Amino acid sequence: MKRLALPIILILVLVLVTAFGCVQDENVPETPPGGGQTNVGGGETPSGEQDADGEQDADDDQDANQGGDGGEETPDSDPEPVEPVQPDDCRDRAEGVEYGTVQEIEYYSEVAGGKKHATVLLPADMVEGKRYPVLYLLHGLMCDESTWFDLCSAAEIVRNAQLFEGAPEMIVVGVNSIVNEDEVAPPMLSEEVSEVYDKTGEEIVEVLKPYIDEHYPTLTGKWDTAVAGFSMGGREALLSAFTYQDTFGYIGAFSSASFNRNIVSVGVQDPVLDEFVVEPEHGGFRYILLNIGRLDFMTAGVTQRYDEMMTESGIEHEFYLTNGGHDFSTWSDGLHTFVLNIFGAGDSAD
Repeated sequence: MKRLALPIILILVLVLVTAFGCVQDENVPETPPGGGQTNVGGGETPSGEQDADGEQDADDDQDANQGGDGGEETPDSDPEPVEPVQPDDCRDRAEGVEYGTVQEIEYYSEVAGGKKHATVLLPADMVEGKRYPVLYLLHGLMCDESTWFDLCSAAEIVRNAQLFEGAPEMIVVGVNSIVNEDEVAPPMLSEEVSEVYDKTGEEIVEVLKPYIDEHYPTLTGKWDTAVAGFSMGGREALLSAFTYQDTFGYIGAFSSASFNRNIVSVGVQDPVLDEFVVEPEHGGFRYILLNIGRLDFMTAGVTQRYDEMMTESGIEHEFYLTNGGHDFSTWSDGLHTFVLNIFGAGDSAD
């Protein structure tokens, strides 16, 4: 019996090993090392070449995930473009929006008798071969050609109006209205201040505009040319446009200074312009905007008087008050309204 027991025990051990030897260890991955797949015949099909250390090339692994001809295509991983959102304030920048190129230029002026400077804003999406209307922006006292861009957000206002509110694309030129050989303003209380600033129209028409038209892709006609300014620049916008009615088709005057020869004088009736007169042969103006802040104590009543003068002369224009004072919030508001009403459809001339 003892002789029979040993063989029987050995047979039982063999049966148990055979029965449980094929149970897969739960810690063993289903895919063989290297990411291969099992053939029908039991061999291994590599998904890519292996290097000397047995590690698989990452590029080949990526190819395996993408599949071959006729296989399922991997979805495009590029993110969907996000539409820009209009900012709450027209002076703010919208995320992901280009706001054009601002250039500082220098040129010689025969009117000033020396070198002059200007700032040029080019459209963000300039198209080769396309030409653009031009807006000339004028500054106030103790300012210069960069003030509209540095302190009044002109680039943001113009671009936002174009992108979100349907305003046309345009080239914007910041003019230096200190028209003398060194661009240094005379003492504020002197009459020379007015004399220097009042050359602005001549400077633009005789020198700066020809320079801009030569060096930039501009539309050059009257209905493609606008002028606007704040404070002393508002005065100069009105004087320039009414003096050169064959050149300017649109006027914006925000918190304008008075027409007195000495601009800081009070109660003096010695104006450089007595009334507004439209010259019919030049077609008038397609849009005139006057605005001033309710809290403006510096030029109080001046813009209101211009509104009355134009109304008395039958000159079509727009006038409104803002909640600001003699400040950049008022002038930004004026510029925003202005660019939404100039260079409209059908206005441009070749």
